[in-house]
Amino acid sequence: MRRTFIFALMVSCLLSSPAGFACRLEGMMGLKNPSDANIKEEEQFLHTVLLSDPNSLQQESAKRPPKDGVHENLDLEDLSGILRKYGSPDGWGIASYACPTTSLQIPKVIRGVAPAYQDNHFKQAVIQPEHAHTSIFLAHVRLASLTAKEVELQNVHPFTFKNWSFMHNGEVSGAFSPVVTNKIAQFKEQLAGGPKGATDSERVFYFFLANLYETTGTLDSQHVPLETLQKVFSRTITTLIENSTPTAKVIPKNVLGVEGHLQMQPACNFVLTDGEHVFAYRKVLNLYLAQKTLSTKQKVYLIASEQTQKQDASVQWLLLPENHLLTLYWDENGNPRPRLEPVMPFTH
Repeated sequence: MRRTFIFALMVSCLLSSPAGFACRLEGMMGLKNPSDANIKEEEQFLHTVLLSDPNSLQQESAKRPPKDGVHENLDLEDLSGILRKYGSPDGWGIASYACPTTSLQIPKVIRGVAPAYQDNHFKQAVIQPEHAHTSIFLAHVRLASLTAKEVELQNVHPFTFKNWSFMHNGEVSGAFSPVVTNKIAQFKEQLAGGPKGATDSERVFYFFLANLYETTGTLDSQHVPLETLQKVFSRTITTLIENSTPTAKVIPKNVLGVEGHLQMQPACNFVLTDGEHVFAYRKVLNLYLAQKTLSTKQKVYLIASEQTQKQDASVQWLLLPENHLLTLYWDENGNPRPRLEPVMPFTH
């Protein structure tokens, strides 16, 4: 049996207005060939971070706006602490890949438009066998942005196409730029018509797929070297950032009297998987890598937009550097390994 979890929990907005940033994402890659004992530990960890922990995905979907707009204990480096003031009540989505993984596997997807903390279907989707016993697991809760107010299933993450799945938090206005729009239109037939919803996130996803097809002539990642996948994703990211209009928000006066602005856009985390690898990117918003040690001393890795569990002997957290691409992959022994590289400017 093979067991990998990728959950998705998307970060919220900054400081005062939650629109566009309050989605949460979390992702974990587990052992490729776990024992029965490993599977039970991974399931327990999955249920904790998605359902029972105080900062679980289900709990983070609840709205908790600050009273009178006042934020307590502001730390400009701890965006998660600030963003936690808002929930993500505008729908949830789960995608899972069957265990064991086969080539070009199509993920099973369940979505809902009700808040995850009020929807029993969310918990049922997490614990039911077809999702709990999977090779890849993604989950997401959403706060509708100003550019996609509609609370509709077609706007709920994760977005999938063939064996690919993608999720995002933050805002990237470059997703609506002519460069992106024209590229997607160029390969509209290969992309089954392109985006179906109104989000920038889905356009980011299809822009990557269009770039991948243009570069390799296929969307089948099994026939594309890992290095090429990384380069295409990095080029996609840099093009989106270059075509996004920078925006900023004034820092509240109650933050130690600090004056100035915080970058608001482009600010984003991206998580992408083909069912064999996981790619993650951070810009401005917090994105952590956690290492979970199982009783067998084997390691699994969690990607999260905020820390869901306290650091202890079995769970350690690392804030990922900005503008870096994290790749999770299985080594020859089926153990997940992380690799981190800077995303370099793309030379046209």
